[in-house]
Amino acid sequence: MRLTLLVVPLALFACKGPEDTDTDVVDCDAYSAVPLGTIPVTEWPDGLAEAQAAYTALDGRWTAEACGTQIGVTINTIADVADIEVIQTPLPPGNDCGCTHDPSNPDDATLAPIAYTTLDLGVENYPNDGFSLENAGNVPGVPVALFGGSGDLRVRACVNHLVPPILELDYTDNLITLRSGDSGVSGNVELVGEGVAPDACTLTNWVRVGDN
Repeated sequence: MRLTLLVVPLALFACKGPEDTDTDVVDCDAYSAVPLGTIPVTEWPDGLAEAQAAYTALDGRWTAEACGTQIGVTINTIADVADIEVIQTPLPPGNDCGCTHDPSNPDDATLAPIAYTTLDLGVENYPNDGFSLENAGNVPGVPVALFGGSGDLRVRACVNHLVPPILELDYTDNLITLRSGDSGVSGNVELVGEGVAPDACTLTNWVRVGDN
């Protein structure tokens, strides 16, 4: 089984992506942003250097554990970090914008992101057939928020993708969260559907095993 998420530029004002994919970037037209490459280093937001470094460090091949099963994870970050979109006008408090299904952290407006970008994520040997190539192979990109300040969270990738009906599963949605911060890498996968108990795994024990 393999999940492959393809990188595309993040539409800052869209809440829905192609292929009926909900990227959980909701009403994000409440802020403005400019490419990182257009901002002098002396004008970078507080914590951006650390967040950028954490984001870049995700690039590579990893192993992790999902409900006791070892899985393989491949992460590709964007080649030119100068294309990271740095927020100029912050999100107003209370704006329900950003990742809404992270079980460990609130949405973006509460956490005050400083930049947005995307990454490419692949998963092998996940212990549920609902999390498969057929399930997520058409996701066009995984939105990533970068966070500054003194908190532990530096990077969060988050996507919600429909489980294709052709799989004939009770699950309808696949919720994926990937985080990186001062305490390391973590994540969650949760398959959900109406009238069925969620099937969730916390992704733990991350080990980087090589370059892509």
